[in-house]
Amino acid sequence: MKLEEIYHFLNQISPFELQEKWDNSGLIVGEMKREVSQIVLSLDIDFEMIEEAKEGTLFVVHHPLIFGKLTALDFAKYPSNLIEKMILKKHACIALHTNFDKTHLNTYVFEKVLGFTTQSHTDFVCTTSGEWHSQALLKHIKEKLHLPTLKVVGKKEKIYSIALCTGAGASLIDEVNADCFLTGDIKYHEAMKAMSENLMMVDIGHYESERFFAKILLEELKVLPILVIIANSKNPFYTETL
Repeated sequence: MKLEEIYHFLNQISPFELQEKWDNSGLIVGEMKREVSQIVLSLDIDFEMIEEAKEGTLFVVHHPLIFGKLTALDFAKYPSNLIEKMILKKHACIALHTNFDKTHLNTYVFEKVLGFTTQSHTDFVCTTSGEWHSQALLKHIKEKLHLPTLKVVGKKEKIYSIALCTGAGASLIDEVNADCFLTGDIKYHEAMKAMSENLMMVDIGHYESERFFAKILLEELKVLPILVIIANSKNPFYTETL
């Protein structure tokens, strides 16, 4: 298949026009008229994936490889070091980031992984209501997301509404109308704000809450007449036990 055919198919699944103004979803590396040998799906792209992939591979990732202002290609530094290797192997890269958050990722994690029923859904935040004891809820979240520990802000005994935003959604506190907000990358000052406003927050991790990206997209791309595989995206963080 040609790259442009796959691009247009992805655009039908999750329109690129839905991305936020600051985002860089869409074609990151490649040429629309070139043939693609296979599609590799991953949350991120790394050196090992590029080395192992055959020539002409299209990587479809969640996080844009080029994010923010890139003023020079210094091949000793990220992301230029990866881009150089991709160009040499005639690889391509398309990112589905905030547009995919809106159309797929948040609702999938909220419903399919955590088992909640979405009662309201803004661009990035899914919300439901009910009644949960905090200890049981936290245990449920740990089990479903395979988290060894949880960082919790403003713990409550009983919870009557839950909201979720995968990835780093703590900046959306003002848009959350719930007793408990699940998201990743919660910063210190965001935690202080949540405590002062009586909002319970649970840090479910950035990687941990978004690692379902490739699995979700694979189901959508199975109809294409091209090999589509999932690469093992690695969490850049690990827990050190001393």
